[in-house]
Order: sequence, then structure tokens, then C-alpha cells
Amino acid sequence: TLFMTMAAAFNVLLHRFSRQDDVCIGYAVGNRDHIETEDLIGLFVNTLVMRSRVKPGDTFLDALHQVR
Repeated sequence: TLFMTMAAAFNVLLHRFSRQDDVCIGYAVGNRDHIETEDLIGLFVNTLVMRSRVKPGDTFLDALHQVR
């Protein structure tokens, strides 16, 4: 998906700038699944932390598989 591609690209970018092999990124995930909560005022967000290990010799497809 587009999200997985962008997340993998962001992981590679952070790996290149920080030179860290272990990258953890928090993504905001909305929780308005029920019709009763759609009209409420306020923000219901859970943060999901995704961890990936990017190795210097890996290809972009390897990073994409890590995100998946």
C-alpha cells in the first residue's frame, strides 16, 4: 500500500541521517469505528509504534518487507 511504501522510505531516510540500525516510529491511528462516536467533539487517537531494523546493505524491498 501507499502507507507501507512511505513508511519504508521514511525508515530508510531516518537510518541514513541517524546512522542507527534500529528505527522506531510512532504512527497516529484514529479510532472512530462506531457510528455513535463520529459526532463527538475531540480527538480519539492511539499511537502505534512500529519498529524496524534497517541494515546498511539492505535494498528498499528488504525495508518494505520489514514494514509489512
